[in-house]
Amino acid sequence: MTSHRGLSADTRYTSAMTFGILAIVIWGGTPIATKVAVGELSAVGVTFWRTVLAAILALLIVVVRRTPRPAAGRTLGFLLVSALAAYIAFPWLLALGLQRTTAGHAALLVALAPIFTGLMAIAVGRLRVGRFWFAGVALAFGGTAGLVGGAHALGVQGASLAGDLLVLLSAVAAALGYLSGAEAAREIGSLAVTLWGHLAAAVLMLAVVPWAGDALLAEAAPSVATLTAVGYLAVFASLGAYVAWYRALAASPGVSQVQFLQAAIGAVLAALLLGERLGPADLGAAALILLGVFVTQKAVRRDPGRGTA
Repeated sequence: MTSHRGLSADTRYTSAMTFGILAIVIWGGTPIATKVAVGELSAVGVTFWRTVLAAILALLIVVVRRTPRPAAGRTLGFLLVSALAAYIAFPWLLALGLQRTTAGHAALLVALAPIFTGLMAIAVGRLRVGRFWFAGVALAFGGTAGLVGGAHALGVQGASLAGDLLVLLSAVAAALGYLSGAEAAREIGSLAVTLWGHLAAAVLMLAVVPWAGDALLAEAAPSVATLTAVGYLAVFASLGAYVAWYRALAASPGVSQVQFLQAAIGAVLAALLLGERLGPADLGAAALILLGVFVTQKAVRRDPGRGTA
């Protein structure tokens, strides 16, 4: 991690905001890239190729940086849970959901991952919060109920109850991965958790080859758009954004507040790149979700660990 000693407070903050916003913009594009990829590939295929390609890059970084290996025991256990939840379950459930719902909905629902992380941290005694935080949770969940229920009741084109619920489950999986990764990071650092987590996830993903190998090979000639989408997910969303995010937090932990913008960026990109539009009811629900996530982020001033990708 680049040292920021000797830099002025303004320079550190500017650097933090630059890298922080870069990471959030990249993660905001994750639902869009996944939506493009599932147009030709299966959910398993998207998850497999994204994970394996990211692991190849992670291995190169580990070798060059000589990143220390996690010791067996508690740290390794948390690392494996993080790998399974954040780098396998999350992208798989997200891809499944995006086969059935819109990228705009997914962008808003994935934004709830920090809230699920907070709820899990409270459950295990890692976090204490006040009524202000729970008020933010109530706002976000109220918006979520409106978004999911409205899509089901109004028959929003491209969205479905099943798809939205699968994306919500992906956010829960991401939260479990973030919380487990944060525990492992106490011993080996955030960047090492990211790199070794991807390597562990790739090893676990190889277990699907015996029963899904033929299907994966059948998907081996995708279009340029699909290849670009998978490459984006592997290189930028899985690795590049994490490096930028950790560098931002190292320069100024307060930059974590920009994370609430991820949902808005994703919804805007879905409109610009995929032609999706949020109706009046969706916009109202989106406003509640964004406000709720913002309130919870402001209510808890702490290092949030990982972002959502």
